[in-house]
Amino acid sequence: MANEREPAVAGDFYPLDPQELGGMLDSLLSVSPSVQVDGEIIGAVVPHAGYAYSGKIAAISYSYIKRSGKKRFVIAGPNHQGSPPSSSTYSSADWNTPLGTCRVDHDLENYFSPLVEEDSYANLFEHSVEVQLPFIQRLLGNDFTFFPIIMGDQRRYRAEEIGKKMALAGTDSVFIASSDLTHYEPDSVAREKDRKLIEKIYNLDLEGFYLTLAAEKISACGYGPIAALMHYTIAKKGRIIHTGYGTSGESSGDYGSVVGYPSLIAVRD
Repeated sequence: MANEREPAVAGDFYPLDPQELGGMLDSLLSVSPSVQVDGEIIGAVVPHAGYAYSGKIAAISYSYIKRSGKKRFVIAGPNHQGSPPSSSTYSSADWNTPLGTCRVDHDLENYFSPLVEEDSYANLFEHSVEVQLPFIQRLLGNDFTFFPIIMGDQRRYRAEEIGKKMALAGTDSVFIASSDLTHYEPDSVAREKDRKLIEKIYNLDLEGFYLTLAAEKISACGYGPIAALMHYTIAKKGRIIHTGYGTSGESSGDYGSVVGYPSLIAVRD
């Protein structure tokens, strides 16, 4: 949400009152992760649903990201609207949340141009990047910069292009792949499908990842950003660690139709 317009989805994804939002995030971030993660943190998979549903799992990823000490981020999310089909950004203005202003990193932008094109429309109603920003603000205040990417075309070769560009940018920033996994399946079905997909992610099996998406008909919305993170991790000779998983049923009580939420961390030794 750029600074010349009102937040497009604020009512859906966080309350406008800064104190209420801050308290909610502090509560979520108070969790103590149980998975040991050693090495330099270079990326993460983070869900992007409403905080009441996916916030607990997102907070697991951010608890590790905080340990990285890094203050630069590339946040890649899917284009839920389907248009435009290219990879786009909105970097002509800084972005606002109820917690303040988030500065766009134009040095990072240079690495992704012209692959990622300026297009304000693509970001107008898209939440997959902006829902991540308050978490980072609660960890770092406004002492950070970020570069947003909205992926319309999420095919493997497009994801690899983003991953290659990220590899050129170095490892002083964290690559956040914003994605939920299976949508609107019974809890047991979603968990089994997502287990199979997560296995491909932490094994860095890009071919198997795309084959599993198709074979299991997994409705992961941000599979392109996840694949880009996988390619980037491979390029940096890193690894991916599965740090958490949950479904919306745990919050809503409706286990008949859930959405799956992943937390995975990319590190290199």
